[in-house]
This record gives sequence, C-alpha cells and structure tokens, in this order.
Amino acid sequence: MGIERYRAIVRLEEIRTLSDAGDYEAAKEIADSIRKEKLKDSADLFLLAEVYRKCGELATAKEILLRVYEKKVTWRVLEELMEVCLAEKNPEEAQTYLKQYGKLSGGDPRGYIFEYRIGRQMHRPDEELLPVLQTLKAEEYTEKYAYELAKLYHKLGREEECMAECSDLILWFGEGTYVERAKVLQAYYRGELSADDIRQEADRRVREAEERRAREEEERKAFEEEQRRIAEEQQLAEEESQRIEEEEHLALTEVYRAVAEERFEAEEAGEQQEAVAEDDFLEEVAATEEPMWETDASEIVAEEDLPEEELPAEEVSVGAVSERAEEDYEQMSLFAPQENPVQEEPAALTPLGKELSARLAEKGLVFEELLHEFAYIERVRKQLVRMLEVVVTVRKKCHCLIITGEDNSGKTSLGTYLAKLLYELSYVKTPRVAKISAERLNKIDLNEKKEQLQDVCLIVENAGMMTETTAENLLWFIHHTNVLGTVILEDNATAISNLLRNQAECNREFNNRVHLPKYDSGELLLFALGYIKEQDYEIDSEAMKILTDRIDYVTRVEQKEGRLAATMETVKEALKNADDRNQGTILAMASAANFHAAEALELTAEDFGVIR
Repeated sequence: MGIERYRAIVRLEEIRTLSDAGDYEAAKEIADSIRKEKLKDSADLFLLAEVYRKCGELATAKEILLRVYEKKVTWRVLEELMEVCLAEKNPEEAQTYLKQYGKLSGGDPRGYIFEYRIGRQMHRPDEELLPVLQTLKAEEYTEKYAYELAKLYHKLGREEECMAECSDLILWFGEGTYVERAKVLQAYYRGELSADDIRQEADRRVREAEERRAREEEERKAFEEEQRRIAEEQQLAEEESQRIEEEEHLALTEVYRAVAEERFEAEEAGEQQEAVAEDDFLEEVAATEEPMWETDASEIVAEEDLPEEELPAEEVSVGAVSERAEEDYEQMSLFAPQENPVQEEPAALTPLGKELSARLAEKGLVFEELLHEFAYIERVRKQLVRMLEVVVTVRKKCHCLIITGEDNSGKTSLGTYLAKLLYELSYVKTPRVAKISAERLNKIDLNEKKEQLQDVCLIVENAGMMTETTAENLLWFIHHTNVLGTVILEDNATAISNLLRNQAECNREFNNRVHLPKYDSGELLLFALGYIKEQDYEIDSEAMKILTDRIDYVTRVEQKEGRLAATMETVKEALKNADDRNQGTILAMASAANFHAAEALELTAEDFGVIR
C-alpha cells in the first residue's frame, strides 16, 4: 500500500468519525481535499456522498453515487440515489430508481417508504397513498409511518380508523414524539381539543423543538471550541518542544562532525588529541525495551543462544551470530508501488542530503525501502537524514550510534534497519546483528568473543545500566580490536543522558543519535501496516477500517508510551487468527517453497473478531 493511499485512508477515517458525531461541515472540509476520482471502494464513496448530501451539495453527492451506479447497480446505491433525488425535489427521477429497487430488494419494506415519499412529492391523491402505508404496516410497523397512516385516515374523514390507528401506536410504542402527536389527535376527536388548540399546541412544540436544537447546537459548538483550544495548546507545546530539540540536535551534530573529523585525522597521524563534547539529552521516563518485531535485515541473536560451556558459570553469552549468507536476505517493501494508487499530493518530507543521496543512488538503493515506516515519520526521518549525513561524510572504523525512546518504541527494529543500510552502503562488511542487555554485558569479557562478534552490529539494550568499567572496556574493544562494524546504544533519553554525563569518553565517541517520539495514530498505522506486510499478508478495506478504529481507540485510552505495544498486540492477534483460518493455504505455500505468492494472504474483518 502506497503512502498516498495510506493518507487517503487516514482522511476517510477522520471523515467517518466526524460524520458519526454529526459534524458534517467539518467532514466536508476534509472530503474536499481528497481526489475522489481515485477512490475505488464503494463504502468510501457512499460515505462521501452522504457527507455532501447532508451539507446540501446534492450535485456532488449524485455525481459520486452515479460512479458506483455505473460500476454496479445495487439496492444500496439505489437507496442513496433516491435520497438525493428527493432532496432535490426530483420525484420523477427517484421513481425510475424505485422501479429498479423493487426488482433488487426482494420486497424490502423500505421500498414502500420510498414509494410513499415519492408519491407525496408527486402530489398523488391520499386515496392512492393509503394502500402503500397499509401494506407497510403489515410488513413493518414503525412509529413514524404509523402516525402518517393515522393522519391519512384523518384527512380522508375516516374517524374510527384514525382513532384505532392512534390507539395502536400508543399501545405499541408507549412514549415519544409520534405517541404524543397521536394523543393530541385522539383528544381532538374526543372533543377535548379544538382545531385552534391543536395548531397552538403544534406551534408550541415546534418552538420548543427549535429552542432545544439551538441549545444543543450552542453546547456542541462550545464543547468543540474548548476541545479545539485544548488541542491547539497541546500542539503548540509539542511543536515548540520538538523545535527546541531539533535545533539542539542540529547544533550538536555539527559539533560532533567537526570533533569526529579532527579525531580521525589525529589518529591517522598517530597523535593523541582530546576533544570534549558534552550533551544533555531530552529527559524522558526511564524504561527498557523488548523488540516489537524482528526484521529480515539480519538475524537478531539473543544472549541465551550461545552454548553455556563457552562461559564461566556466572556469565551469560552475547550469543552466536548466524552464518546465514546475506544473499538470503529478502525484503518486502511496505511502500512498493500499487495498482491504481490514490494520487494525492504527499506531505513534504525532509529531503536527503547531497552526499547521502549520491551514495544511495550509486548503490541503487532506496532510503524508504531500507528504513521502512521510520522513513515516513517526519519527526524521525529528519533525525535519520542528519545522522546518516554524518556517517557518509566522516570516516570511521566503527560507527557509534545512539537510539533513544520509550519502552516499545521500535528502537531495536530501527537499529537492525540501520545495520542493513550501512552494510548496503559498504560501510560495514555484514548486515548481521547481535543484541545484548547492559546487565549481561557487565558480566562478560568482549575480548573473549572476538570471533563471534567479527564485523557484526552490536546493539546494547538498556545501555544506561552499563557500569563505568564496562563502558571503558567497550570503548577499548572498539578502538583496539577492529572487530565491530557498528555499535548502537539503546535506552530512554534520561538513562543515556546520565551515562554520557558520567562517561566523558563515551560522550565523545557516541556523538550521533536519533530520538524516537511518542507516536500519533497515523504513525501507529504505519507500524501496523509495515508489520502486516512483513508477515506476507495484505489487508482488505473492511479490515483496514476496523484496524484504524482500533488504533483510534488506543490513542484515546492508552498513555502515549503504551500505544505502539497495544497496536502491535492487536495486529499480532489478528495475524494469529488469520494463520489459523488460512492454515491449509499456508501449508500449501510451504510445500511449494513459495512464501511470496502473487496472491498474498489477506487479513479480513473476521480476523479482528468482527463477524459480518
């Protein structure tokens, strides 16, 4: 699914939310920004048509509905077209759709409702309309049209039938607007009210209804204004915080680049030169992370995988790095071109620097395909572009990077993507990744693991837990063994800040970083779709709507730091259900050694626990 199609889906979900809340004007503003000619899904077109109809733009609504009608005539599109025609006061055209509706709907009672409404607009005699409502009552007894039937009896002077119909309505429904009207009509026939009394009562009820609607509208507008004010204040605060962080990061990056170049030149000349670059990171709540998902970029190695006899009893190993050849790596890009994508203008993303762009082009690589959803989250992309510009312009034997973020923010996944990118650019010799927690690293001697760690990317999780001795040993290992290709420290920003504040040498060496933010609903959807694609699944339009609804719910009820984990839990559960449902298909693909079949497996509403 392309990024343009993803943006259209997000906008459509915003429209659906606003429509459900009755805010059709706000929904229409978003609808105006969508290139409707590129939409294919009938449900999306029906949604837009309803919004335009509610806002009185009947010509636009009809144009959208006729696209669906020309593609396939269904009872749903006929109903919507009749609604628009009646709103246009065009009963003759509505009558032509009603004839088709009768053939397709199988005698659905709604056909009698449309027949009555069309007849009213065509000023058909009451005698002709009466049998329509009598048949409707026999098929489906509704409060509104029961009262319409009583009114017809009244207008035709059939008092007994009118009274009987009013009694039935009151008996069946008990209370409500139409029940109250039926009681007034009965009171008139009993002599308790005159015609003038009824008119006055009707006028009073109309005034009360208008006043009630006006109050409700004022309350709704006041509530929306307050919500907008709060949202704007929060947005401004977040933007200001982000701006300050980005300015600090940009300034420090320039300092770090100069320091790194100076250091490299000094090392080549055999000189010992000291440089100081102290930095306080953005403070965040301390948290540790388990990887949200594994990637194909390399085999992530858990500490428990190394044979126990290689270590003293009290130690635990980093883990053996897989010998799988890098040519076995297969990548399915989330953002591969799709057939008939929606062609809205994408929001501007930070462009790649000249040097980075040239290196990628030289290797025939695509930045977005290597960094997946992170490349489309502007707040992260901007930092990645800066980080990689330093990497490609400053020569280093071992690239020392930092990734900070809350628990379950995708730090390890981004680390593996970066390892793959550096390999593809020939800055390291292998895309293999080994990960270890700082607590385990405190207990082992890296010098004894040279063979296992040769040329790998070492990811240190919870890096703030490294002791002073461990940090010194890691730096010695980096400078004197030429074993590691890349070292990435991961933790929350506060823990990393404390580490670097206390370890000046670490602060000088690890001078290139990315901070992962707390994601919004659109960014969460990117992660969900990326994971679905990595599992060789597609997602149909109905399941997509359910997924976006679930993510919207998560953003409302979960704290920001827990949203990605909750989203991925939802997706993984749906994929498990889909695997169970598709077990036979999966076995057939496995037996044919074909896990990338042309017709991918598809997530449906059923997999999210919704039965249609």
